[in-house]
Formats: sequence, C-alpha cells, structure tokens
Amino acid sequence: MINDAHKAETVCRKCGFIVEEAKVDFGPEWSFSEDDANQARAGAPISFSRADMGVRTLIGSKSDIAKLGGKVKGRYLKLQQQDIRTAAKTERNLKYAFDDLRRFSSVMNLPRSIEEEAARLYRKALDRNLIRGRTVESVVAACIFMACKSFAIPKGFREVCGITKVHPKDFGKTYRFVSRKLGFKMAPTTAVDFIPRFASKMGLKPMTQAKAVEILRKAEKYEIDNGRGPHGLAAAAIYIAAQLTGAHVTQKMVADATEVTEVTIRNRYKEIADKLRLKKAIAA
Repeated sequence: MINDAHKAETVCRKCGFIVEEAKVDFGPEWSFSEDDANQARAGAPISFSRADMGVRTLIGSKSDIAKLGGKVKGRYLKLQQQDIRTAAKTERNLKYAFDDLRRFSSVMNLPRSIEEEAARLYRKALDRNLIRGRTVESVVAACIFMACKSFAIPKGFREVCGITKVHPKDFGKTYRFVSRKLGFKMAPTTAVDFIPRFASKMGLKPMTQAKAVEILRKAEKYEIDNGRGPHGLAAAAIYIAAQLTGAHVTQKMVADATEVTEVTIRNRYKEIADKLRLKKAIAA
C-alpha cells in the first residue's frame, strides 16, 4: 500500500485500487509560514465535558481586560456581559451541570474518559428533555454511575450518593428513568468487580486477589450472592482469602478499606465459610 499525502488516499501498489480516500490528518500542519514559528494545528480538541465543547470564542479574559483603561475597558466589559446573556439556556444548564461533574469526578478520582462519557450521556438526556422535573445533581450523578458501568469501573450506589449529596431515593428514580429512556442496558455490578479495587487499596498480593475471586465464583454456584450487597461479599471474600494465603489482614483493616461494617463482614464470612466448608482450612 502507498499512502499519498497530497491526495489523502491509500492506494494499492500493484493494481492501483484506492483503498481509502479523503483521509483526515490529525497531526501537525507542516505548511511553511514565516510569520508563525509554531506550525502545530491551532485550537484545543472538542470536549463533551465543556458547555461550549471548547469551540466558543471568548471576548477577552479578566487579566487582559484589566490591563485596559478608561472607555475601552468599559466597552469590553459590556460586550462580555452581553455575550454571557445571549448564551442559550441549554448552554447555561450545561455549564452548571458540568461544574458539578468536574467536582464529583475529582472527588471520586475518575479518569478523563469517564468524565467525557458522563458528559455525553448528560447531553443526550438534555436533548431528549429528560431533565425536567429532576434536579441537575441527580441527573449528573446518574450519568456518572452509567459511565462507570460502561467502563467496568465499580462504583457503589451509596458511594455515588454520598459524594454527590443526592438522596438515594431521588438518585434511584432518576437513574432508572434516564437509563430506560436512553436505552442503557448493563449487567448489575457483582462482588467480583470490586475485588481488584479493594485488593489494590489494601496492598494485597495477586495470589490473595485470585483466591478471593475463586471464592466468590464458588459462592455464586451456591447462590449465596442472592439478595446480598456486593460490597459485603467482596469484603468477606478478601478476608477469607487473606486467611487462606497467609496474609496478615484483620476484619478492621478490611472494613476500613471497603467501607463495610465489621458485623456485615462477619455475617457474610460465616455464610460463605459454612457453604463452602472453609472453616477447617482457615483454622489450619
């Protein structure tokens, strides 16, 4: 294959068949310019998590306008105010929502990809008028929860509610409504999904992590996970795996890392150990 940069085509060397045409080059623009030494393409990439998607023109910054004096400064301040007033209602809603989104993402330590996906879902919800009758915070929280599920990043229901300060009842209603209207279908989060996160937080070895996953897989066959929270099951499995692999882990350490009470860990521990007959192995 030959890549013809001038015609933006990919051509077969033998038969001349055009495999691809009208290719877009996203790399630097190497056109010669005596006036501009920086030959990279201008402008930042489009971002869903910004109200204007990063393409809106701003009328001066505060620092630039502060340098001006007299009538010129007043003129630019007036233009700036008019520009803000003429912004569409949708854009103002997005700005308010994405300020919350950035704050929640920072507290939850979410990667940029999750923030962008949550912003994309919020835009779709706004376009379909799903925000009416619901608070912006609850819809943003629902979009974050859905984005985390899309990227297989386990985040608990109560964890999202606690950080976003949205009432669990409102969050549940909003999540079910928005996900149904957007056609969002994902499998429920299982206890196995939380094992890598909790094990990494506690600094456990891969052997202990693998053993915890093995215990949960066996527990699923006995249907121990039915009607029980994934956080508690994951915490109990980690504690049992630590005992079996010789890792020095206490119930208090597991409770602090998983944010599950020691009582819940003990209850799940007894259920799993009894069903899988692991008490003798742990004692040994």
